[in-house]
Amino acid sequence: MAGFGATCLVVAPITAEAGNTITYGTGARVEHLRRVAITYNWDESKFAGDNMTAEYYNHLIDADVEIETTELDGEIAVIMGLEKVKTAAESGANATNALYTMKTESGAPCGVGFIQNLLINNVPIYRAIWVHKVTMRPSNENASTKEDTINWQAPTVNGKAFPVNLDASGEAQVRDFREYSTEAAALTWLKSLANIQ
Repeated sequence: MAGFGATCLVVAPITAEAGNTITYGTGARVEHLRRVAITYNWDESKFAGDNMTAEYYNHLIDADVEIETTELDGEIAVIMGLEKVKTAAESGANATNALYTMKTESGAPCGVGFIQNLLINNVPIYRAIWVHKVTMRPSNENASTKEDTINWQAPTVNGKAFPVNLDASGEAQVRDFREYSTEAAALTWLKSLANIQ
């Protein structure tokens, strides 16, 4: 199996958590995904006996999520908890343009999904991945002037994915995925999770 692409990033705010259920609000699709990286953080322990490892145990603590897109508009940033919209009264302006301000504390967590493009025995497979609970944080901002050679600058945001209990098994989960033969079918599943019409 080989991966050759990533598309169709979607995010949805978590509006409630109760028992084994997460409720998502209306989500949105983020245009022009460039890259998603999920790094799983494990806690592991060895227990020795007779000068060798007698027991070994590991469990997943959380995961680091890094997302790069060609753009990240204000609406998406609000869903991700990176920004908040100031009202005209708060900003002291009467203009219709929304004023966004960077949050200084963790925003509400969200669900994040995307499609990974795979090739298995020369057959394309579209793996739709849904990360149940991610808290995002703003990344550093930088910009460079245009010179003779174009130097593209793309926004990257980072987050932390947390395990959640979604059934009676007591075993926490970080993400689910399903594989489809078409990108449209994979996107339909992600949209259903993110409440996107």
